[in-house]
Amino acid sequence: MKSFPLATSIFAVLALAGTAGVLSAKVLSYEIHQDGIAAVGDVVEGKSADLVFVDSGYDKNFCTGALCIVERAGVHVAEIVIAESVEDCSVALITSLDANQNVKAGDTVKLKTITF
Repeated sequence: MKSFPLATSIFAVLALAGTAGVLSAKVLSYEIHQDGIAAVGDVVEGKSADLVFVDSGYDKNFCTGALCIVERAGVHVAEIVIAESVEDCSVALITSLDANQNVKAGDTVKLKTITF
C-alpha cells in the first residue's frame, strides 16, 4: 500500500470535508502524555464535515481508522474517527455528536476500546 505524507492526505480530507481553503495555522499545543489519550488541538468547520485536529498520532496509538471518544470534564461529547495520522498528530472526522454539545480545543480524546 502506498502512503502519502500528512500534508498531501490532509488536503484530500479537507477537499472532501469542504474546507480546502480553511486550514488553520494554529499549533496543536494541548498535550497529555499517555498512550491512547490526547487532546483536541483545533476544530475546523467545513461545509460537509468538521475536522478535529488531535495532538497525538501513531506514536500514541492514534492510527488511521481508530475510533475515539471525545470528553470534556469527564462528560461524553462526541465520537470521532481518525482519518489520517502521522507520528505526532492526527486529523479526525466527527461521527456522532451528543445533543447540545460541540467539540472544542482542549477536549480529551480517548481511544475507544473493548474490554474482554
